[in-house]
Amino acid sequence: MLPLWHWTNRPAVVWKRHDFENSYGSPVLISVDGERQLVCLMAREIVAVNPANGDLLWQHPHAGQWLNNIPNPVWGADNLLFVTSEGNAGSRVLKLSRKDNKAAAKEIWSTRKFPSGTPQCSAHRRHGPWIKRRFWRDRVYGH
Repeated sequence: MLPLWHWTNRPAVVWKRHDFENSYGSPVLISVDGERQLVCLMAREIVAVNPANGDLLWQHPHAGQWLNNIPNPVWGADNLLFVTSEGNAGSRVLKLSRKDNKAAAKEIWSTRKFPSGTPQCSAHRRHGPWIKRRFWRDRVYGH
């Protein structure tokens, strides 16, 4: 992992840590009970690091047969993180928390019955994460 900050005209490497296999999604900056976390969907897992120094805060397995996790994680109300990927990686919701100054992630829901492809995800402030399947996928594949 290698974050670059662009506060000046020249990007600068802030830190370089960890050896997770990269994937195609973008990191998401969230706040869990006041602690900032940079959440990344990597090829085989979901990880959160401290954005200031790169310290690993937590990680959770999430690997599919193609290792191409593309959709960004969706941060919702009540410290819930929704993650989905195509293929057999499926979808899951993690409950993020902090106890005794330590971050933790606990899976509270998962399924592999989600349609394949790369769904568009977003969060609604009252109803949590939801998925928007494209019209062509519904018509062609019957999902």
